[in-house]
Amino acid sequence: MSCRIPLMILLLCGSLFAGDPFSVDSALVAPQLASAPVKASQQEWKDGHLVRVRFDSPRAFGGELLWALLDWAAGESGWMEIDPSGEVNRDLRPLIKGATQSWFLQSPGSVTLLAVLRSRASASLEFKAIPKMSPDVKVPLECRFNGSLNPFGDFILETSENCDLNFQQTCRLVHRDDPRLRLEVRKKGLSMTLRIPDADPFPMVGNFAQLPEQEKRDQIAEYRTYFTHELALAARSFLETTPGIFNWQVWNWMDWVKDGLVSNAEIRALLESGTTPSHMEIYRATCKDGRKLLFWSDGRGTLGMELK
Repeated sequence: MSCRIPLMILLLCGSLFAGDPFSVDSALVAPQLASAPVKASQQEWKDGHLVRVRFDSPRAFGGELLWALLDWAAGESGWMEIDPSGEVNRDLRPLIKGATQSWFLQSPGSVTLLAVLRSRASASLEFKAIPKMSPDVKVPLECRFNGSLNPFGDFILETSENCDLNFQQTCRLVHRDDPRLRLEVRKKGLSMTLRIPDADPFPMVGNFAQLPEQEKRDQIAEYRTYFTHELALAARSFLETTPGIFNWQVWNWMDWVKDGLVSNAEIRALLESGTTPSHMEIYRATCKDGRKLLFWSDGRGTLGMELK
């Protein structure tokens, strides 16, 4: 991994390579503060090491500056936005109280990196290294979509025609910033697709039936890893753009999905068939209200989610 972005990426690299993010020497961090897009207004140090930095603005941060600061603090290393309407870890609740938006990044070491935006007449963006959170307590999946278009503020209608779900229409929308992400909304359900054409799709195993059993198991494990990655990509792409439609946080979809993930038996049956399917159901769940949720992948760059 490259440590090209200062401050928090140094903390993250410290957890990966030095064992403790707080061990990063102030001599390494302090010069990097000058490279921030705006001047830091507050800094907090502990035993000679930076643990918190805050940026203030007399007005709300524009999107370009906000993301420049987030990228400066941790590069493109996977900030996950916290949905305050969802199930929030008890360690995070007091830290994000009153926040306009907040993000976190879990390092493999002992520290969670937290970014908190507070924006009213003025704005502040604070980055903080906090102790590793206690594990989230798994809760039943709640599907909160209620037939309204309100959760989809980042999407626009594909055409200029009006759409009224009360008349049992299907509303087709596209993400305003990423046309690869599309959404179909119905009164009692929805579907989303993300298309990222893959020049090197995941191949079928042509001679699977003739392989020794251990090699078959190895191939199945490889496919399962692939589909797990596909689910993580789909969950982040879909759910970070539609906050509030489920009660799970984005990272819960990485930790709580083992029961519904495509099984080894299903993958074996797929490989034994020798036929490439149009798509593979990679995750299934039943919501608390009985509705069915499905994630799928076609193995060629298209991911989908359906709620019925």
